[in-house]
Amino acid sequence: MATVKLIFSVAPLLIGASDLPPIPTELDTSIVRAIPLQQDGRWPPLDTVAGNLVWSVTGDETFDGNDAVHTILAWTFDSAAWRDAPLIRIGNAELRHELQLPADQTAFSYTELTSHRPLHTLVDELAAAPKGGKPDPLQKKVGDIHEKLLTLRAIFGGQSVHMIPDPTDPVGA
Repeated sequence: MATVKLIFSVAPLLIGASDLPPIPTELDTSIVRAIPLQQDGRWPPLDTVAGNLVWSVTGDETFDGNDAVHTILAWTFDSAAWRDAPLIRIGNAELRHELQLPADQTAFSYTELTSHRPLHTLVDELAAAPKGGKPDPLQKKVGDIHEKLLTLRAIFGGQSVHMIPDPTDPVGA
């Protein structure tokens, strides 16, 4: 039991939780969770969309123990603060080495990764690769990181949570 307590007390230090902007957990989101959102021609509730978005960036439906709805609201409405927060984990030391990222750091911010030239080069090479071929393991991991960055860009730009249908979207209501 002491080991479990130690792991949970040290875990925030490992992911840089002290560097994270606050998430407004005191907000009562009980009503907004059920609001249907426009997403890919469907109308899932905010709770589902938030869980999917947080999972696509962090690999978990919660972030740092915070509910996905609170997290998405924070990322969307305080995006300037969250751009520099370490949201994307790259736990594989070999991958960090290939990307020329710090060996002792496992979580990186949107700002760090979008301004990291070696990652840009690999993303460009991936985009130029012949279509239809199977990507090698490095290309797969680079593609995964790139998808996370695209998801965050959409969240930070207010393009992921659509409560009002876009009149120019042909699948919008």
